[in-house]
Amino acid sequence: MMRTLLLAIGAVLLLNASAQTVPHDHRTCGAQTFTKRHLEQQGLSTDLLHQLPTSLGEVRGGTLTVPVVVHVVWNTAAENIPTATINALLAEMNADFNGTNGDLNQVRPAFSGVVGNPGIQFCLAQVDPNGSATTGIVRVQTTDTWFDPDNETDNMKFAPTGSNAWDPTRYLNIWICDITSGAGGSTITVGYAYLPVGGVVGTSIDGLVIDYSYGTQLGARTATHEIGHYFGLMHTFDDDGACVNADGFSDTPTSNSPTFSCSNPNLMKCGVLTQYENFMDYSDCQVMYTAQQASYMSSILTGVRGGLLLNNACSGPVAGPCIPTSAGGTTDGDYINRVALGTFNNANSGGLAAPTYTDFSGTYNTSLTRGTSYTLTVQGGTFNDDNVAAWIDYDQDD
Repeated sequence: MMRTLLLAIGAVLLLNASAQTVPHDHRTCGAQTFTKRHLEQQGLSTDLLHQLPTSLGEVRGGTLTVPVVVHVVWNTAAENIPTATINALLAEMNADFNGTNGDLNQVRPAFSGVVGNPGIQFCLAQVDPNGSATTGIVRVQTTDTWFDPDNETDNMKFAPTGSNAWDPTRYLNIWICDITSGAGGSTITVGYAYLPVGGVVGTSIDGLVIDYSYGTQLGARTATHEIGHYFGLMHTFDDDGACVNADGFSDTPTSNSPTFSCSNPNLMKCGVLTQYENFMDYSDCQVMYTAQQASYMSSILTGVRGGLLLNNACSGPVAGPCIPTSAGGTTDGDYINRVALGTFNNANSGGLAAPTYTDFSGTYNTSLTRGTSYTLTVQGGTFNDDNVAAWIDYDQDD
């Protein structure tokens, strides 16, 4: 859960909610808090690091593609964010998860050797769970003026006030809605996700929630950070202020607190140089995952979240066999004189000898365009009515 600290200056500070800018140097995250609460409700240990999967999938080469469905749950017109904003957010996610983000050159020399490339690509789904074509964006108007993350953590994920998840084993569900406008106190929540523990994987609450305003701001890396949690990453610092290995990786230096500023390139914590460039810290210069983080996320994706890779929803619906309609043909027949379809026209010799059936596979070909109607002409003999069966062997398995 991404949070942003709002500093009160003077007695009263009036803000236009639609124009607020997240002060990235005061952002905190409660994803681990929400996940611990889920574990408590299941009667399980809240030791997140030891709850994370230890049976991992293989680390594959190449790019792993994850289909995404974005649920825009809106009450006001401003919350019904445009498709262009969603596309820009996915473009930033793809750059971050493929090591092509333009600000990667900000990594200090001390950590340039441990930069990792998760090799994960995200696409808006083109096929919905029923096999129909889709844009990958679901827009649902809600009567709720906002969702309180602390008390209505998952309400946006269910009808009638929200949008039901698409099969979470096959799609990464991202809900975008208002989770900030009614917030009080010193922090506001701008996004959160559950770690893959406690049986949460594949359930109707599995996925990301980000605020329509704060969470979609480019450069804030809210979605990138929360997807890190979704793929099993912990914060690079210890939430309890101890100098311990909080995330289980040796290429993320030990830290006992989050870092908000990047102003001191020599900042030390727990006796080592702080890696404030990491996407799983809180700084305003998050630009990298480490090699071990990248490898672990890949193994989670090919392991407990492997169903995402079995879904071909990033491509349009695949055409299946079609059943053509016909006119004529009622009784037994004698022979076929001609077959014509598209650019080919195959007629017999016209001889009087008893004809034989011939397999013309590979001899006559024509190109047909999906979604276009064509006439198949089959000319029978002249002695009796003919019954003719025709089919399209679309996958060439006879």
